[in-house]
Amino acid sequence: MTRLGLTPKQRELLTFIEQRLETSSVSPSFDEMRKHLGLGSKSGVFRLVEALEERGHIVRKPNRPHSIALRRDDPPTAAPERPDPAPTLQRLEQGLKIRLSPNLSRRLLTFCSERGADPAREITAALSAHIAGGRA
Repeated sequence: MTRLGLTPKQRELLTFIEQRLETSSVSPSFDEMRKHLGLGSKSGVFRLVEALEERGHIVRKPNRPHSIALRRDDPPTAAPERPDPAPTLQRLEQGLKIRLSPNLSRRLLTFCSERGADPAREITAALSAHIAGGRA
């Protein structure tokens, strides 16, 4: 399976999963993947696993430990369809009771659509960086 379009960390994780499944036929735990990649938290591993799943390299059963399996069928020839970020942005605005200007809303939707990103995560990351920088 081609690894085009994967980040270096995604490729490293996919190789680690492949090797583990070859040797023991049991996928590694999130903690084992975290240690192998040298990450500080399992949330980073979760995002990498999600990306590999979205790109069709792996499949997993929800809420089950050690449930990652490799997809052996041919990868899709086209890039995976990116979800529409508009509904997520609307839920975020309603849940947090915030209002974005139409211009900012359009810019965020364009940014997220082009990158296949989740608006809620992008806003959360931007707010976290802003607060951590002491500019609250």
